[in-house]
Amino acid sequence: MSPTHTVRFSAPRFTLLYLLLLGAFSASAQGTDGAEQEESIELESITVTGKRPSAWQSPSGVVATRSATATKTDTRLLHTPASVSVITQDQMRQMGAQNVAQALRYTPGTFSESRTSRRYDSIFLRGFGGFGGNANFVQYLDGQRLPAGQGYLKSAIDPYLLERIDVVRGANSVQYGQINPGGLVNQISKRAYFEPSREVAVEAGHDSNRFVGFDINQPLGQGESVALRLTGLHRYSESKTGLAAERYALAPSLTWRIGPQTELTAHAQWQHDPAGGDYNAVPAYGTLANNPAGNVPEHAFLGERSFERFKRDTALLGYRLSHTWNENISLQHNLLYAHGRSEFRNTSLMGHLGGSIWARTATASDEKMRGIHTDAQLRLRFHTGAVKHTLNIGADYQNNRAERLLGNLRGGAGVPPVDAANPQSSVILTPPWQSDGRMRQQQLGLYVQNQMEAGAWLAQLGVRHDRVHTRETVDQLLPVYRQQQHDRRDHKTTYQAALMYRADNGLSPYASYATSFEPVSTLNLYGDKKPFHATTAEQWEIGLKYQPEEFRALFGLSAFQLTRNHVLTKDTRTGAHPSAQIQTGQVRVRGMELEARAEWNERWSTIAALTWLKPEVTRSNIKEELGSRPVGLPATMASLWLQYALLNERLKLSAGIRHVSASYADVANTVKTPAATLVDLGARYDLGHLSQMLQGATASLDIHNAADKIHYGGCFARGTTGSARTTQCFPSSRRSIVFGLNYHW
Repeated sequence: MSPTHTVRFSAPRFTLLYLLLLGAFSASAQGTDGAEQEESIELESITVTGKRPSAWQSPSGVVATRSATATKTDTRLLHTPASVSVITQDQMRQMGAQNVAQALRYTPGTFSESRTSRRYDSIFLRGFGGFGGNANFVQYLDGQRLPAGQGYLKSAIDPYLLERIDVVRGANSVQYGQINPGGLVNQISKRAYFEPSREVAVEAGHDSNRFVGFDINQPLGQGESVALRLTGLHRYSESKTGLAAERYALAPSLTWRIGPQTELTAHAQWQHDPAGGDYNAVPAYGTLANNPAGNVPEHAFLGERSFERFKRDTALLGYRLSHTWNENISLQHNLLYAHGRSEFRNTSLMGHLGGSIWARTATASDEKMRGIHTDAQLRLRFHTGAVKHTLNIGADYQNNRAERLLGNLRGGAGVPPVDAANPQSSVILTPPWQSDGRMRQQQLGLYVQNQMEAGAWLAQLGVRHDRVHTRETVDQLLPVYRQQQHDRRDHKTTYQAALMYRADNGLSPYASYATSFEPVSTLNLYGDKKPFHATTAEQWEIGLKYQPEEFRALFGLSAFQLTRNHVLTKDTRTGAHPSAQIQTGQVRVRGMELEARAEWNERWSTIAALTWLKPEVTRSNIKEELGSRPVGLPATMASLWLQYALLNERLKLSAGIRHVSASYADVANTVKTPAATLVDLGARYDLGHLSQMLQGATASLDIHNAADKIHYGGCFARGTTGSARTTQCFPSSRRSIVFGLNYHW
């Protein structure tokens, strides 16, 4: 629930201030001089109380009007020359989102369920993502990058702990340094605010789905100086294959108004995931394609339950300190410390042995990570003639460390094959540790951004320089001890420029250019041993935003070209190792995105999204890859979500439809993952109308994939040109029905 701020205006002072500012602006912009005599008018003092929109709070409904993620300043979305979507807390509730990936289902430019396991939030943004080492994860919290392990240790924040989710599409290194070229997903956590609020929520449903959560916010004392908030939850469910996913989380926060111009918000988060659900693939041969020897039974698990394990613990601690000297000078400092560990045991398919028999490989990985991210910003507001400037000068520093023990067993007696048509339990030997890896990465970035306004025109310029130092040490433990060390230094300068015209009728067309970079984690083991350089990207974008005055809504249309350079490709030079790679590859994505968020009246609200992409590998040393579409990426996505309130808004009915086009499983684009169209349903009923004792209570029903369609989020093939026998697919979630009860007071 969004906090309410009290804004008080004294009518005489407000009127005088308005006239002075209007006169000053007119004199500056038009060069007029002289003054008109005014008759003194004494007005009655009035007080106006209401909600003030904020970039860090979630508004009621599904239409947000402000965000700080794209610019690091609290800016109206209508006046932000970038593609930004905000998933509000109300939207997450309407859709019954149980992880961040589900909350992103109806967002343009975003494909969030190539793997529907709740273990991670893996996404494609504007065509960039993938499987394995190419995967792109949600990794920003409150504008700061979460540290990660070297393999399977990635943070996954529960949506119940979040106030809202901001999605910025496109290159944005000027604000954040190293980043995926497709953009970023910024999770905004719940923070203490100065309004009493208490909530208890319970859920139960299909697949042993159980949830209990509480969210308590309380100001302390008479004045608005200190507020406390505590949010907690327990979540449990089972996959169709019978593997459990479980989570415990606790998130306290404290907001302290040290003085009229200084505020400190301290926050912490602890999350314990004792079980991670099913993360395994099934063969396409026997699912998408018929296998005469026997197809894979529905809900079959081809791993080993006695061996399968995923445990993860993460702890976060941070603060946000802000001080405002006056309306023109302010300072903000953010700090986030993170610590985590995980245990991973998994059996996956390795190759087809004939008939319905598949060889398997077993993997064991124990990981630890810790890191700190600090970001300081000095904000200056001033005028040069008729131009108003908002200058943001910042420096951020990241220091992340990770450790990993890794072991693998491939086939043989230690990992028996499996009959996919009739899987039976067997004994998997725990792989011995084969390597002990350690990684440390430091990033220092200095950036400057200037937002300039002159009349209806808005310009934004930004530049940043980053120095990233990555050091990796790998102790090879088997079969003989050997140590490898790799040291990489990436120095990159990135730029951003945008121009927008803000018309009086609510239309805001814009054009922008931005660059980004991202270090390469792959080691150059088979080439000249020199570290790979960071990939770079550049984006050109034009767009149009519209916000009507008659009702709450925000519409956006954008077209872009996004090019990623220095992509790894096969080294085909004479004498090169068969597995050697060089950085001469290039991927280009052209696309269009449409988003419409509207609350037409008190009854109807709509979220619509349309994405069209033309991704293409434009440079590659692999002939079959040149001109093809990257693996796992759908070219078209469309979605529509409606909510209708009736019975004097006591009952709210929701329905959504989402379509994802076919994607390719192999580099040569010969094997397809079929398209899918799914329907989601929901209902909310205010129980307070039944009895005074039930004031604040709401009953809910959420149905995901209402038609119970069998479909696959994505497939991948081994080798350049795939076939059903070399392709594996990730089953998507089947129908889920969840009942809920929420009590707020």
